[in-house]
Order: sequence, then C-alpha cells, then structure tokens
Amino acid sequence: MIERVIADIASRLPPSSGDNLTGFVIDADHFLDACESLESVNVDRSTNPSSLLEIRAEAAASVNAVQEISHALLDAWQSIAYTDFQASAVLLYKEATVLRFVTVISGDAFYVSGTVRVAGPHYPALVQRYDRDFGASHGPLPSLGA
Repeated sequence: MIERVIADIASRLPPSSGDNLTGFVIDADHFLDACESLESVNVDRSTNPSSLLEIRAEAAASVNAVQEISHALLDAWQSIAYTDFQASAVLLYKEATVLRFVTVISGDAFYVSGTVRVAGPHYPALVQRYDRDFGASHGPLPSLGA
C-alpha cells in the first residue's frame, strides 16, 4: 500500500530539492541519530522520486527485539514528518527493518519520500529471536527480495 501512496503523490507533486530537502535531511539525521535504538545513521540523497532519501542505520547492541527498532523509527518519524500530510509503513525483513515514507509540506508545494533501513551485526540475532517467539503464529520474516 505505501508504494502506491508514494507513487500517487510523486505523480502529482514535485519532489523536494535544494534548501528544502537539505533542511529535511538535517532533521532526519538529527532525530534518527537521537534514537537510542539506532547507531551509525547515514542519510544520503537519491534521484529516485519514490525514495529521495536513502537512510541506513545499525541496530544498537542494547536492542532486544526488532519491535524496538520499529517503535524507535515511528517515534523519530513523528518528529521529522511534515504535519500537513504523511504516510509511513514499517516492514520487518530478515535483512533489515525498513521504514518507507512520504510526506507533503502544506500547500502541496513538494514532497519528500524515503527509505530507512536498519540492520547491522546484531540484527540476525534479533531476527532469530523474532522467528523463535512469533514464527509459529506469524511465520518467519520474509526476505527483502521476496
């Protein structure tokens, strides 16, 4: 669903650029870096309209469950997103926890879309724990490529 929402907005509005996108990058870097559950946050710009920002981070060693990562991402997202419109989805995969998002500034002047991927050396152990605890009821986590 989130991919359809992003595609629809990208077909109707111009993408953020210049100082506007720089301001959003600064906010994203600040609020994601402030998450205790995340380390090594890296925010890169992209020319892909469906993901103007490609953000990578590592799960902190103190994280005990992939759900902690998704909660941290959603908490940070509330401080980053424009208040006029935002849509987001957190998806759990074997390789990473992924936040896909799009947000529109008031007046429909432009949008920002992006992807946050959280993985790291500690992540496979979190996936094993998730599959052990929830695999019987939810099935194992899917692969990003599936």
